[in-house]
This record gives sequence, C-alpha cells and structure tokens, in this order.
Amino acid sequence: MFVPPFSLLLMKMFDLLPKEVGVVLLDLPGYGQSTKSVKNSPGDYSKREIGSDLYAALTQLLPKGQKVVLVGHDRGARTVHHMTIHAPHEPIQIVGIVLCDIVPTTIQWYLTQTVVLKDREALKFGAPAAVGMFHWSFLAAPYPIPETLIQANYRDFLTLLFGRWVSAKHGHKVLEVLDTYIDAYKNEGVVRGACEDYRAGATIDIENEKADLVFPIPTRSDSLRKKEGM
Repeated sequence: MFVPPFSLLLMKMFDLLPKEVGVVLLDLPGYGQSTKSVKNSPGDYSKREIGSDLYAALTQLLPKGQKVVLVGHDRGARTVHHMTIHAPHEPIQIVGIVLCDIVPTTIQWYLTQTVVLKDREALKFGAPAAVGMFHWSFLAAPYPIPETLIQANYRDFLTLLFGRWVSAKHGHKVLEVLDTYIDAYKNEGVVRGACEDYRAGATIDIENEKADLVFPIPTRSDSLRKKEGM
C-alpha cells in the first residue's frame, strides 16, 4: 500500500512493480481527492488518528489475513510510522514498511531554526532555514489565516512551493502534475485538511512521536532525493 501526500506522485512507479503485486493507493485526508470532516479536537488530524482511519479502510478493501507492506512518502511516511505501531495484528497484518523522504517531526521543527553548513560539521542558527521551510509554520498558523490567504490565490501559492522544492533538472516533470494539484486546491476541504495536518504536526504529533519511537517490524528509510540530485 502506498501513502503519499498526493497519490499522483507515485502513479508512474507502478510500472516498476511486479505484475502480481497488488497495490492500494490512498490520498491522505486533505490531499488529492480526499477530504475529512473537521472536528474540534486537534487530535483528529494526528498521524495516529489518520493511520487508524487508513487501517480501517484497508480492512474493508482487503481479505482477512492479508499481509501488507506499507510505503509512505513525506506526510504519508509519518502516518505509516504511527499507523504501524498502533495497528492491531488482525484482520490484516503489516509485515514491513518503507519510509521515504521523512525527517522526524521534532527534528524538522528544530531544523527550521538551523542551517546545516555544506561541510556538515556545524550548525548555524539564523533565519535562512526558517524562511526556507516557511510552509511548516505558515500552514500550522491558527484557522482561518492560511486557508484564507491560500484560497485567495492557490495557483501562485502552489507554483511558488513547487518552484522551491524541485531542482531545474526535474522542473519539466513538475509542470506535468502542477495543474492537477491546482485543481485539487479548488476544494476548500483540501486546503483545510492540509492546514489541519500541519497544525497537528506542530502540536499533538510532537507528543505522540516521543512515545512512538520503536518500530516493531522490518523498516527501511530512504530518500528519493539521494540519486536524483534534488
């Protein structure tokens, strides 16, 4: 099962898988084609809660006793992490996970205040890293500040983020999917969901992460950026 922030990111990877491998591809609530009703509790969008929702969905889609390997990218990887620790052993069994492009949430917040020098031998406190990862604090700001600003011009907002995240080498690939992201952000529920996700990441997820440090099954953590120069 694949859990990316937006399933479109992984569609082209399916051709690399053996034909006999079954795939369930899910959009996280608030991303892609998925929405989620907003509740008053900040825990509603915690990675634990979303992971529980995804496990429940899998039990409806897969036969009893099915063994699955979870693959998560970025926000999806964080969700897979907590989902694996708290999921029951039946009716389906999680036998392995792959976490792509993930930095623990607590470390990521720390990095917004630091810059790793090129020689990787020191840390320099200052504004550059906080500015570079501004979307973490911006999307986590109180409702409805980010939602109002994004919906006023979601096209330029997404174009800016894509331009910052992707190298010139891969720029042409971004253009292929950018319009799809823009179409998704026309949905107010998607924008609200994405912001609630980051709000959870600034609050309840930090506390949950301290308790969910042990992986009970075979785990692989990798970066999609290593070999691509991204």
